[in-house]
Amino acid sequence: MQSLKSPPRLIFGEEEVVLDGEVFERGKILKKDFFSTNVLLHREGQTFVMKISHFNFYLGRFFRPVARYLSQRESDIYRRLQGVEGIPYLWPSVGRNFFLHEYIEGKELTDYPVAPPEFFDKLLKVVRSVHDRGVGYADLSKRSNVIVTPEGDPFLIDFQISAATRPRIEGLRLLNHWLVRIIQREDLYHVAKHKRKLAPEEMTEEDWSRVRKSPLSQLHKFLLRKPWLLIKRRIYPKGSDEMRKKSRSMS
Repeated sequence: MQSLKSPPRLIFGEEEVVLDGEVFERGKILKKDFFSTNVLLHREGQTFVMKISHFNFYLGRFFRPVARYLSQRESDIYRRLQGVEGIPYLWPSVGRNFFLHEYIEGKELTDYPVAPPEFFDKLLKVVRSVHDRGVGYADLSKRSNVIVTPEGDPFLIDFQISAATRPRIEGLRLLNHWLVRIIQREDLYHVAKHKRKLAPEEMTEEDWSRVRKSPLSQLHKFLLRKPWLLIKRRIYPKGSDEMRKKSRSMS
């Protein structure tokens, strides 16, 4: 993770946001969930998402150092993936607990009862390119993290829980790379799983071999995911879905 020597100067107003002298028109809240708030910003015909990391629950302010760490970690992964087709552009100025990335016009894959033709071939290409940069996405179980453009192209967003290889981790390099490879295998499993649901006629033998649930996926579901969802709903019962529905009704 790169150290932040000089944080950018940010003025967050009701109607505009000034970041290192660059003026953005402030838009609506796109999403607000347990970990962060995403706000739309407009500038010279372009739209960006400002992702501000702060825990939106009671006593969340005491976890600000953790929020800053997660924000800088995610922006580092976005930076590593710049130039990969299907990954939003990252604005150069990154704050202690926020960053800006390109807003991708389109719909969530969740909104599609049937996927566009050959969509999953394109998605698999994006995922493999992410893997080639030493990153495991880790959140492909949620179709809401896959944006489908009007042209039918896939984009991945939200790398908060993604994992990346860290060559400088002394003594833990092998463990780090092993964990990333496991996550990458799970990424491929989820691509095949969504393809089975939204484009079953395009399934190949390789897809069918991937879609069989791995022991890690089952262990994650029962030991981590289910308990985590129960805790999250108690701490933050409204979750992010309400904000997403609200933002759609405003558009």
